[in-house]
Amino acid sequence: MVIVGQAETPQDSIDGILAVYPDVVVLDVQLEGGSGLQVLRAVRHAAPDIAFVIFSNNSDLVYRKCYLGAGAEDFLDKTYQFGELVNAVFNAAQNAEC
Repeated sequence: MVIVGQAETPQDSIDGILAVYPDVVVLDVQLEGGSGLQVLRAVRHAAPDIAFVIFSNNSDLVYRKCYLGAGAEDFLDKTYQFGELVNAVFNAAQNAEC
């Protein structure tokens, strides 16, 4: 696994993701000046084969349903699922290849 970038704002995230075109994006719900949902929707529209794993402290059921419904592969809570992140990214990458 190689980290190829990071961003703080939705637009910087979208631009960076589309420029680098990674297999998997690990995305938070809350970004500076917007939300991860903006990023997920924009990138899924432009590049539907990029997989997303949501990794956030904002893990209420409403967020989970919204992000998974928008096409995220997985949604993990930073508070207690930190140890599952590597497997979630690996699984998302495997699913994206199918």
